[in-house]
Amino acid sequence: MQDPNQAAGTPQDKRAQIHRIQTELAILDADLRKNERNMEDIKLKLKNDKHKKDELEEEIGEEEREFKKLEGEQMMLTAEIGKLKKKMNLLT
Repeated sequence: MQDPNQAAGTPQDKRAQIHRIQTELAILDADLRKNERNMEDIKLKLKNDKHKKDELEEEIGEEEREFKKLEGEQMMLTAEIGKLKKKMNLLT
């Protein structure tokens, strides 16, 4: 295997290699920054979505409690109506 310093050859070859590496580094650095921005965007979206989920879960819980309350009231009202109908039938 050759020594990396010897593989470069002439000073022009070394400059060309350095330029190619610098170009590749610049591209990779830009890709890294873009990736970091995308990660931050997704992190923020996840945070917002989790907050919305928590709000929805609370709202669902409230609606379920209200529904059960109304079910109980409906059963009581149905029973009361039945009693009154029986009472009315006895009077007629």
